[in-house]
Formats: sequence, structure tokens, C-alpha cells
Amino acid sequence: MEQNLDHELLRTAEALFAEFYHGGTSNARKAAIEMDLKSLLGDPKHWRTWTDALAATQNQFVIMQCLNLLGDFVANFWATWATTEQKEYIKNRLLHYLDQSGNFQSSILAPSPLPNFVVTKLMKLVVDIGRSDWPGAYPNFFDHIEELVRDPRRSVMGLRMLKLVSEEFMHPKEDLRRSRKDELKNGLTQRVPVIFGLLHGVLQPFLDVMKGGSALPVDAQKALVARCVDALQVLNDILTWIPAKYYLPPELLSALFSFANCDPDNLDVYEVATVSLSCIGEIAGKSCPTPDVEKTLWSVYEFTFVKLEKVSQDLQGVSELSDSSSEYYQQFVELLRPLIVNHLQRFESHQGFPTMNFLERFFLFCFHMPAFDLFLSCVDIWNDFLDRILAMTSSRASLTRTAILQTYSAPILALVDRLLMRIQIHFNLEQLEELSEELHCQVDGVSERDDYFQRCIGVIIKAGEILPREVLGKLLTRFGELQQAFGRIQSLLQIVTSGSERKVVLSIEKKIEIRQLHCVLRDLGIVSRATASLCGLLTGDLYNVYSDQVIAVVQALLQGVQFFSDSLNCLRNFETRAPLLRDFVYLHAALYQSLESLFPWLTQFYSTNVHGSSDGLNTLVAAVIKTCLDPILSQADPSVASSSSKTLRSLTKIIRIPGMADLVPVKELFRQLTDKSGPGVVLNFWSLATDTQIHLLCALSNVFVLPLNQQPQEGENGWQTRANQHAKLLAALTDNYRALTPNNEATVDVVNIVKSILNLMNGLLLNTAEDPKKSRQIVLASLNPFLNSTLALLPSFKKNPEQRSAVLTFILNVFSSLKSAFPPELTSPLSDLFEGLFEQFLDPDELLAAFRSSDPVQMESLSTCFDLLKLVVGDPAYKSYLPMVIMLCHIVCPALQNLSDIRIEFRTASYELLLSILTHHWSYFFRSVRMVATATNGDGVETSVKEEAAEAKDFLIIMQSMGAALLQPEISVTQLVLEGLNRLSVTRQIFRKTPFQQALRADYLNALLSMLVNKEKQLLSEEIVIALFSIVSPDPYFFYQQYLPSFLELWPGLDDVQRRRLHGDFAAAPDWVTEQLVFVEQIKSLTGEIRCFVLYNSLKAK
Repeated sequence: MEQNLDHELLRTAEALFAEFYHGGTSNARKAAIEMDLKSLLGDPKHWRTWTDALAATQNQFVIMQCLNLLGDFVANFWATWATTEQKEYIKNRLLHYLDQSGNFQSSILAPSPLPNFVVTKLMKLVVDIGRSDWPGAYPNFFDHIEELVRDPRRSVMGLRMLKLVSEEFMHPKEDLRRSRKDELKNGLTQRVPVIFGLLHGVLQPFLDVMKGGSALPVDAQKALVARCVDALQVLNDILTWIPAKYYLPPELLSALFSFANCDPDNLDVYEVATVSLSCIGEIAGKSCPTPDVEKTLWSVYEFTFVKLEKVSQDLQGVSELSDSSSEYYQQFVELLRPLIVNHLQRFESHQGFPTMNFLERFFLFCFHMPAFDLFLSCVDIWNDFLDRILAMTSSRASLTRTAILQTYSAPILALVDRLLMRIQIHFNLEQLEELSEELHCQVDGVSERDDYFQRCIGVIIKAGEILPREVLGKLLTRFGELQQAFGRIQSLLQIVTSGSERKVVLSIEKKIEIRQLHCVLRDLGIVSRATASLCGLLTGDLYNVYSDQVIAVVQALLQGVQFFSDSLNCLRNFETRAPLLRDFVYLHAALYQSLESLFPWLTQFYSTNVHGSSDGLNTLVAAVIKTCLDPILSQADPSVASSSSKTLRSLTKIIRIPGMADLVPVKELFRQLTDKSGPGVVLNFWSLATDTQIHLLCALSNVFVLPLNQQPQEGENGWQTRANQHAKLLAALTDNYRALTPNNEATVDVVNIVKSILNLMNGLLLNTAEDPKKSRQIVLASLNPFLNSTLALLPSFKKNPEQRSAVLTFILNVFSSLKSAFPPELTSPLSDLFEGLFEQFLDPDELLAAFRSSDPVQMESLSTCFDLLKLVVGDPAYKSYLPMVIMLCHIVCPALQNLSDIRIEFRTASYELLLSILTHHWSYFFRSVRMVATATNGDGVETSVKEEAAEAKDFLIIMQSMGAALLQPEISVTQLVLEGLNRLSVTRQIFRKTPFQQALRADYLNALLSMLVNKEKQLLSEEIVIALFSIVSPDPYFFYQQYLPSFLELWPGLDDVQRRRLHGDFAAAPDWVTEQLVFVEQIKSLTGEIRCFVLYNSLKAK
């Protein structure tokens, strides 16, 4: 060995690494050192030096560099050029090093003389060799691992190698052929029983210590625990992929149960307990079990049943979990999820299975859990469980349904009781006060506290769908109690007049009384939401049963809102502490949210009473509208105004009774927005928050443009009158905007007018997007004057980036929301608006400059332009604009190929636009021609359809740009283009078209094959090969006889003998002409051999 080892090489490498990590070494010198190291050690002729480096140097950096190079050697040369002598030498030396480093009891107590990362790399190298050679060329691969596992001194090493094998064999990289992957998976699966036996052998000593109760020396126990944890981690990894038929042996399952019963607060064994629970959870997660696995699941249920009682007792009175026990209970919750959601139904029919006791123990565990996130996880399990009960009761016969309800009613109602307590501050003050409702704590638009409420209320409502009478009764009882408490609060509020000012004074001072008031206000808000949410679902067959109770809830909510409406001006001067004022604001907003939840029920209330007297209905709707408008007209707290206006918007969207426009509150709002000279107080609309403005406009627009409920006759909708009112409304709200001229300077006031009114119109358009066609036609007609003004202002908008961005968003919303309302032939102002957009905002020079811009406003404008173009291209209604877009492509496509500094988001948007053009306007490029010919038997004619190229030049420009995307560095762009082209290949046979075959076929093949040979963008290898097959399959003989020889001839680093061999090997499997899978294997083999030949030749030249 010594005579083949280049000691001088290693000493030089040590010196270079020492210099590299010296504090005074510059970055430039470090870069040079990296190149020197690569040149010094990178030659594969030094393979023996790499292998023996561990014995010849103590420098960890040199060792790792050599091992990394050895890993590259195994990856690139092992299966092709490495000789048997080289393989055996490398394999034996690696095993020798592992044996040396494995001769210790524990990785914790008696560490190897080699660092842990070096040992890990050694193990990885041996496993990589096994992945390549086992079982044929390395039949004793597993024998060696099993020997390591059985040896107590080296078992840690063997277990870690076994885990690596599980990971590498069952989830191999893409560099293996499909057949080899299957061989590895099948071979490892067949050894599972043996592996189970090995693992049990490792676990048994610790199990004996636990059962015997004898104490071991501290060091010995730590070593035993470490081996146990490693074995359990291997088992856990195997359980993630093991087929269901390989059930766990009883002795191994029993060991898991014993380990899982360890105390999670004992830091010495908590990891054993946690990983064991994870293993049991993997077993419980198996679906479609065999009879043997069903027995295993039964054992898991028995273990969990007993464990639930113990952990519930352990958690009782605990206020906080330690880090170790939190991790343990997280695994326990994950174990409970599949048992309750997936398997409980399978076992509850078994005689003697304690279903109710099991649920009772889970109930106690859930509500004894001090950790907030784990409690919510349990709530989610209850939610999934109730989903199953609801599905069972909905699909069964009445007798079976009754039996199911009788069985589960008790636990469901107990769950409702406890959740009701958990969402109320009166019962759960400490936990709820910890939850934040601040904006910076929001996730997905919901604060931490609201998320908690929503998940708990969701379970209560689902329980109400199963047991509506009982759950509604509980909610109404608590709702009534809180109403009475709120009634007493009202008597404590005194309105005091001081001069011209009126204010509210609270006639309580004690802290405990203020705390009680705080609880009542918050709890009434949340209980109102829960009660109203359930009432809103009591429709259909349940409507008549519960109509009286729901009407009472509606009346109570209206009374509560009316109280606030009557006191709004006074409450703004509320003389009390700020937190209590926030409580009043919270309750006020919550009452509006509750009203909104009732609208589904109110819709049926309307349809039920539509043929009877409408006075009561009109009175109810008018009352709701009035209570919604009061906070807005009184300039209440912005959050209350937002909630009330949103409720009004929802009401007018869902409930559209005849004469709604004539209701007094609606007429008053319409007057205040359109007639500023009328009597009374005029609403200062523009002082409201933006979302409140949008909600108000949309609410009135709904009244005027939506069809009335249950009006069979078109004339009964009063379209013309309501359309006139809608036009008057928009004219009044946009008069300042329409008064602007292109000569107006972009002052702050002008910019604010443009921005605010365009935002308002955008909100209206988004609200109208899903409305019927007639409604959108009315909106479009009302917008015509506004569109004309916008067209006139386009030149001035071009000068101001913010205005340009706002108007582009508006134009996009016009075309996306109102497209079905457009006339068949687009006429002014729509046509003029779109043409003006091209003229003002899509100037070629400015567009190319915008491609490279980093200005956020300009980037947003360009992004909106692309969204609009994709919308126009994707809708047949806008096909008349296609030539404009194609002209734009003549600018975009060359830029994509020639400008390397185009931002990636714009490149992506450009390619999406090009793909959309090809997808939606195929007939623009290729026209179908029907061919007619006389049948050969004289019985008639035969017809066929053939596509002829119509705009081949435009098609080739787009396809050239697509080909350039394949060469771009960003993998996301290449993926987008490849997936789009592969779809078009399936639907339109794009690669078979004559223009492509004649002009671009060779370029595409060069780009795709080069990526495979150079191992570029390996994540897209499957898409690349599919595209290759689609291009080659129309004319496979061109590929084999003409293209492939030329490609190999031009590829550098190959000699003539190698080129002939590569070409001949590809033809050896003729099935590739028609079979895609065979073609895939042949292409992978071809590109892999090209890499090996080039690498071999470069090394030989050195």
C-alpha cells in the first residue's frame, strides 16, 4: 500500500487547506486554492491515494476531500470503467475503516478516532457501492451489515448503515434504471423479516433491563439507550414504506408498547418513548389491512385504550408541558388521528369493543391537554370524527340513523358543552387572554384567537348538523343567559349631556365588575356567532321545525345592534378604560357577523313567504338594512363600519325582494350618495375606509342590477328603472374623475382622485364578476361614460407610474369581469380602450426597457399587462385582437432570446402568453382542410381532415423563442415550456407539424440531448425524454440514420470507435421506435455512456 501512496500529494493538500482556512487568506486566494486542490487531487488515477488517505493523514479536510472524490469515482466509474481489482481494494479498505471506527460501545461514550461526519461519509460510500452491486457483484453486502448489527460493540454502526440502506434503496435517485430500482426495492422488501429479527435482538437487552428493574452503570445504560433509539429509528423508517402484508411480529410490537410507556419527562428515555410512539403511529396509518394487520391494529387499540387513561390522569392539573413531553404527546395525537378517523368504524362493530369508553378517554385527554397547539389538533380529530358520523347519518335508513344517533349523542353533546366553555372568557380566561388578536400574528388572514374560535365553533356547528335540536337548545340557553346579562349592562350605561356633547358614563367602578362586563361582552359576541352559524344551516326540511327559534335569534340580534346604533354617537365619548371600549366595538362587529351567518336561512324565509303577505318580510329586511347603515351614517369605529357594510353587501347579494330599492333605508342611502343638495345630513362617503366604500357601492349595485328572487316574468324585474338608478349612482360617484382632463397636472389631489375612484370601480367589477349576464350588461352600460373618460386620460396616466398601474388593473378587471356582457363585435369605448392600451403602454422600446426594470410600480404594471394579454388570448370573444398580440410577439420573442437581463418573472409571463396563443388559437397557425376522394369500391366518397400551415412564420418565431427557453439557466422557465409543449404534443401533435420538422427539429434535439448528457436540470429529465420521444417518433429513421451520427460527430471528447459503438448500441433495441419506455431506457444509456467516454478520454489524455 505504502509504495502506491503519494505522501507528497497529501502533504501539499494539507498545506493548501491550512492556508485556505487561515484568517488572513483573501477570497481571491481561496478561489485559487480551490482550483489548485481540484487540479492536485481531482485526477482519478489517484483513486488509491483517496482510498488510503484515512491511514496516511490526520487532516480532516483532506480526508473529506478524498472521500468526496472517491464518491464521484463510485458514481461515475464504478459500473463502467472500474476494474475488479480497483473495486475489491476500495471496498475492502472502506470496510476496514468502518470496522475500526465501529469497535466501540456507543457513539456517545466511546467515540471513534474518526470524526462522526467522516464515519457517516464512509457508510454512505459502502451503501452506494451496495446500491450499485448488490446482490450480483456484492452478495455479502447485507451479511456484513447484519454482522455489525449483531455485534454489541459495533451495532450502532450497523444500525446507521441499515437506515441508510432503507433510505437509499427505497427512494433511489434518478440515475438508476427503472428495472434496477425495482430490483433493489423487491430485494430489500424480501429481507424485512430478517431485519425485524435483527432489530428485536438489539431492543431486547434494554427491554430486559426495564422488566427486571435492575440498575446498570450510567455509562452502560446510556449506551443501551443509544442503540435502542437507533434501532427504533430504523424500524420507523422501514414502517413508512413496508407493504401492509408484512405485519409486525408480536414480540417486536410488544417491545414498542413497553417502550412507549416510558415516562416522557425522563430525559434519559424520552427519545425511546417518542420514537416508539412514532412507530406505532406508522402502523396505525396503514390502510386496507390484511387479517394479520387487523390483529395488529386491534393490539394497537388495546394499548391506546389503556394509555389514554394514564396520560389523562398524568395531564390533570398540569399547566405546561416540557419540551420532551410535548414532542411525545405530539406523536400520541398523531397516533390517535388514524385510529379514530380511519379505523374506529372497523372495530366498533366487534363485540366487546369499548367504543364509548375509548371516546370518553380521548375526551378527557383532549380537555386535560395544556398545550394549545395539541388541544387544537385534538379538536381537528373531533371534527374529522363528526364528519364520519354525519356521513353515516345522511346515507342510512331512518332506523339505522336513529341507532347511530342514540349511540353517539352522549359524547357529542358532552363535546359541545366543553367546547362552549372553552370559547368563553368566563370559563377559559387564562388561555384566551394568551391568544393574540393583533394583525402581526395573523396567519392566512386570521388572527390566532380567531383561528381558535373558528376551529372550535366549526366542531360545534358540525355537532349541530347531527343533533340540531339538542345543540341548538344548548346554544340558545347560553345565548339567553348572556342576553340577560347584557340587558343588565345597558341599565348601567348612563347618557350624560354636557353642553352640546353627549357621552356615556358607566356606573360601576370595581375591577371585578369591570372584569365581569368584559367577559359578558366578549362571550356574547362569540356565542352569537356560534348560534347564528347553526341557525343559518337550519334550512330545507329543518326550516319549519326551528323557524320560531331562528326568528327569535334574528330579533335578538337586531335588538342588540339597535342598542349600539342608538348609542353610537355617545359611545365614541365612552368614559371608561380603552380595553372595555374595544370590547363594545368587538361585540358590535360580532353581531353584524352573526346576522350575516343567518342570510341562508333568511333566503328560505323569503321563498317560503313570497306568495303570502310581504309586509313582515319587508319590515325585517328594512330593519336589517337600517341597522347596517347606522354605524356608517354615524361615522362609527372603522371595524364596526366595515363589518356592517359587509353584512349589507351580503344581504343584498342573497336576498333580493321586490321593492327593495324602495325601502326607506335604501332610498335614503341612494339619496345621500347621489343628491348632495337634498335635505338632511349628507354622508361623507370619501371619508370612509376604502373597504367600507366598496361594500356600500356593491350593496347598492346589487339592489339595482341583480334579478329579483322568484320573478318568473322578465318584465317584473323592472330592469330599465333600476338600470337608470345604477347609472345615476355611478355618475355621482365618478363625477370628480370624469371632470379631469389630460391637461390636469398630477397633483396630490388629482392622484388621490384617480386612485380612490379606480379602486372603487375595481371593487365593483370584482363584485359583478359572477353575476348573471343581464346584470353585467347593466354595469357595463353604466360604466360607458367612465370608460370614455379613462380613454381620454390614458396619455396623462402614462406619465405617472402609480396612475398607470391603477388604470391597467382597472382595464384588466373590465375585461375579466364583464366579458360575457360585451356585444358580439366589440365597439367603442371597449375597442378604443384596448387599442389605446397598446398605443400608450405597449410601445416596443418602453416594453423592452420595462423588461429589465427593477422599479416595483413598473414591474406591477408590466405584470398586469401580461395578465390582460393572457386573458384576451384565452377568450374567443377577443379573437379580433389576436393580430395585435401576435405583433407584440414579434417584439417579445427576439428579446427573450437576446436579452439575458430580462427578469425571470417577465420571462415566465412571456412564455405563458406564447403557450396560451398556441393553445387557444391553433387555427390561426394551422387551418383544417377537408379532403374528399372517391372510395375505392365505388360506394361513395371518403373524407378526411388535414391541417395546412397558415401562418408558418409566426409559428416558427414563437417556437424559436420556446427553444431558447430550454437553454436558459432557470429551471422553472424550462419546466413551464417543456410541460406546455408536451401538452400541445398530445393535443395538437405540435412536433409533427411540417414547419417544425423542417426548421427547428434538429435545434430542439440538440438542446434536449445536451441537457441530458451534461446532467443539467436533472429534475426535468422525465419531461425532457418525453419531449425527445415526441420529436423523434414521427420520423425515427431520420433520428437514427441522420441526426444521431451528426450529433455524435460534433460532440467533443469522443473518438470514432466510441461514436460507432454508441450509434450501434442505440440501434440494438429496435422497440424504441414505438415503445416510449424502451426509448427512455435507450436515451438514458446513450447519454450516460457519452459522459463516461468523454471523462475517460480526458483522463487518458492527462
